[in-house]
Amino acid sequence: MAKNEVTFHWKRTCSTCRNAKEVLLQAGVEMTERELSRERFTADELRALLAGRPATDIFSWKSPTARKLGLAAQQSTLSDEDLVRLMVGEPNLIRRPLLTVDSEIIPGFDKAARARLSELLGKTV
Repeated sequence: MAKNEVTFHWKRTCSTCRNAKEVLLQAGVEMTERELSRERFTADELRALLAGRPATDIFSWKSPTARKLGLAAQQSTLSDEDLVRLMVGEPNLIRRPLLTVDSEIIPGFDKAARARLSELLGKTV
């Protein structure tokens, strides 16, 4: 079985990210890290990462930044390009941690995200 390519996109000041990283390390998951505040995505990188999926899948609608900007009220009027532009300009609008396993995106680290990650990696995380 081929080894999965795992990338962990995170923010050091995010407690969920720090907890997720610890869980992944404890589970022996080998991963490449990308700290979103130090190495921001370009619009092209986000589009490639999304690979045709809706940008709302990785947009952090409940983040303090989104609330401050009143984006929830605009949710139905913002296009994928609008969301990509917003996430490029403000990485805090990207749902974290954002894991990629091969070409699959796993936003957040809730129960469902952990279950999907475990399924993809063939081990419990």
